[in-house]
Amino acid sequence: MAETRCELPPRGTDWSTLRERLVALGANDVDWRHARAAVYVFHAGDDVLEVAKDAYALYQSENALGPGAFPSLKRMEEDVVGMGLGLLQAPEGARGNLTSGGTESIMLAVKTCRDEARSRGVDTNGAEIVAPVSVHPAFDKAAHYLGMRVVRVPVAKDLGADVGAMADALSPRTLMLVGSAPCFPYGVIDPIG
Repeated sequence: MAETRCELPPRGTDWSTLRERLVALGANDVDWRHARAAVYVFHAGDDVLEVAKDAYALYQSENALGPGAFPSLKRMEEDVVGMGLGLLQAPEGARGNLTSGGTESIMLAVKTCRDEARSRGVDTNGAEIVAPVSVHPAFDKAAHYLGMRVVRVPVAKDLGADVGAMADALSPRTLMLVGSAPCFPYGVIDPIG
C-alpha cells in the first residue's frame, strides 16, 4: 500500500500542538540520552546539551556565508579551527573549516585531497581511497561524486584499522588513506600514528 504524501497545511499550527506532535514523532527513536545509541549521537551530559542548545539558538538565523555581515561567526569558526589545529599539532600554514556534520566534513576532506593532487598534475580519475571497513559510509558517497573509488580492507582483531592490510592495499592509484578517531561503528580510535 502506497504511503500518502503529506500536504502543506493551509494554516499554521500553534506551538503547543506542534511541540506535542514533534515529541510524539520521536517516541520510537533510540534513547541516546541514556547511552542507548552506539553511534549517531554522543551525549556528553545534559549540562553540555543545554549549553549547545542555548549557543545554537543565539546564532541559528545568522549565515556564515556573509562574514562581513556576521563577523561573529567568522571569529567563532577561526577559533574552533584554531583549537582543532592545535589539538592535532598541525604545522604552520595548515587550514581547516567548520562543517555541519560528518558527511559534509568527509566530502570536503576527500575533495581537498583530490584537488591538491590535481594541482600537482596527478590524474585523479579513478583514484583510490584505502580505508578500513569501519570508516563512515560518507567516504563511498564522496568517492562516487568525485570520480574516485574506495578500497575497503578488514579491521584488526581489536576492530581498529589493520595497518598491514592497508599497506597491502596500496596501489599507484592510491590518493588517500583513511583512519578514524573514533570510527563510526565501534568508537575505536584507529592507530593513525
